[in-house]
Amino acid sequence: MSALVRHPGGRRAPRPPVAPGEAHSPRPPRRLCRKGARGAALLVVTVSLAVLTAFAVDLAYETRVTLQIAVNGRDELRATAAAKGAANLARLVLYFQNKLDAQGQAASQLNPQIAALLPRIQVWSLVPVGPMLTDALFGGGASPAAVPGPAPAPGTAAAPAEGAFDARIEDEGTKVNAQLDGSSSGGLLGGQLAAYFDLVGNPKWDFLFDREDETGMKATRNDVAINLVDWVDEDNVTSGLTGNPASPVEKAFGDENYWYDRGPDRYHAKNARFDSLDELYLVAGVTDAFMGAFGDQLTVYLRRDVRFSISCNDPENLVRDVRIMADPPVQPAVADPMMPERIVKAVKDLTFGCLRMLSVQELATIAQQVGGIKVNSVYTTSSGDSRGAFGPPPGVYRIRAHGTAGQVTKTIDAVVTMDPKLLQNQIADLGRLLHWREE
Repeated sequence: MSALVRHPGGRRAPRPPVAPGEAHSPRPPRRLCRKGARGAALLVVTVSLAVLTAFAVDLAYETRVTLQIAVNGRDELRATAAAKGAANLARLVLYFQNKLDAQGQAASQLNPQIAALLPRIQVWSLVPVGPMLTDALFGGGASPAAVPGPAPAPGTAAAPAEGAFDARIEDEGTKVNAQLDGSSSGGLLGGQLAAYFDLVGNPKWDFLFDREDETGMKATRNDVAINLVDWVDEDNVTSGLTGNPASPVEKAFGDENYWYDRGPDRYHAKNARFDSLDELYLVAGVTDAFMGAFGDQLTVYLRRDVRFSISCNDPENLVRDVRIMADPPVQPAVADPMMPERIVKAVKDLTFGCLRMLSVQELATIAQQVGGIKVNSVYTTSSGDSRGAFGPPPGVYRIRAHGTAGQVTKTIDAVVTMDPKLLQNQIADLGRLLHWREE
């Protein structure tokens, strides 16, 4: 039977007959298309875009990080230069203070009566070390109105300054001398110990002396004072406190290195003066918490037998100095809660708001007349500058300078001396640097 072939009209037409011996011709192959192959191109494009996007994002991130590192490096350089400039500007102020003090000393040698009437002005405590001082000394930059360029839009603030700097000056003579090596005969060592116990004696600091260290030892306030004395003295015997201001320290018994033989890293007391405040951490009982509480009020940069200086800038130091002057130390007037307020007010009135320096005799007189406190007679005479625990300013200052640029702040901590005995015949108009640290 002949095969039928479908016509366009829908009917099947018979296939042409096949000659004998011939095979049927196969149908033409149909073109097959897999459904999964239809999205291959789209998948390749998607993956390529994802890879390119990740690469572009990573490149943009690295570029942004590199740019920020460059900006921080630029700002750090600016901040460091600003901090150094502030420190040098503070040294310039101290130079003028030193010249002013030298003129006062020369006037006192010519005519002591007239020199006593001249006010001794504290330039370093009155002059703010900052942009205002540089503008006053060297002239400020052009005002925004004089700078050519488009004015800021109404309602918008002017562009901030690119950087700032400032410096604070502190008199090291008003701080507690941690050396504790003053002369006992002159009363200086008794004053140093009295200042130390006034600093740490507040009951709020009890927690600093009630805890044990990693070796299981606990150092009290007296222990820390004795360890400071033993670190500086020249023997290996522990010291003891007598409670007598005229002779506050005596030789006891025992080994002063007992505290340092218990730890894993054994060492001995230095038996020499401190070189820096960081060396205090080696003394038994001086911990990070101790330095965090009292470090800013301690000093080790004064030469031996330098006495405390009187400064009205810190009311707490004024009250401390009055307590040291008191003789006997325990008096009802000293414990009067209103005494500090009366003393500070009288000092402010006498010095015109700390415009000038305060002498030892003036503070002793105020303590007697205003505070009703009996003071040691050595402070009420003109020879008080050579005896007792107080004397003229030693000329050693700490400078805390800050420089800011962008988000970077640099800090410089420096100690400068104008003391001729510490200059060691060096020509240093801006003072000799005893300590310098950049942070």
